[in-house]
Amino acid sequence: MTAPLKSGFIPWDRSDTEHFKSTMAQLETIWRAGSPLALSDAINFCREHHCVVWPHWITEALAADHQAQIAGQARSKRGRQASVGGHERDRHKHVLRWHNAKIALACRERLVADGFPPTRDGAFQWVSQLLRGTVASGENDAVERSYKKVEKAIRDGNGARFGIVRPQV
Repeated sequence: MTAPLKSGFIPWDRSDTEHFKSTMAQLETIWRAGSPLALSDAINFCREHHCVVWPHWITEALAADHQAQIAGQARSKRGRQASVGGHERDRHKHVLRWHNAKIALACRERLVADGFPPTRDGAFQWVSQLLRGTVASGENDAVERSYKKVEKAIRDGNGARFGIVRPQV
């Protein structure tokens, strides 16, 4: 490995680009909102961009995680969301339903071609039919509840809970 130049410029380190900075800011927001997978995404992103020095929040998160493992702290949740996998599966299900409902609500007039009324209920019926057989399958009311849950989180500034971060303009 070549030593860095005296100027501090490291030719293979692309961590100073705007794309890198904005992506890392979004991943940090998602991680702080409670998604542990955002940390692994950030680590992989740093590797892809050949970071020599990782952002401070990543090293803090890794240290805190390591300390928790040493202390043997267990999760206090029970049931289907007791594991990270269960929580992420539910989050993913809500996002899939929300995303498809958003599209269906924006294009209601096209629902008629598929035999659904061009109404809000028709949009949720269409999404329910579309997602049948997937991990996000559910009845109309389940799709509507997921849609409302994600919309409320976004409206309240907690969209990062679902991995939805609007870039700052």
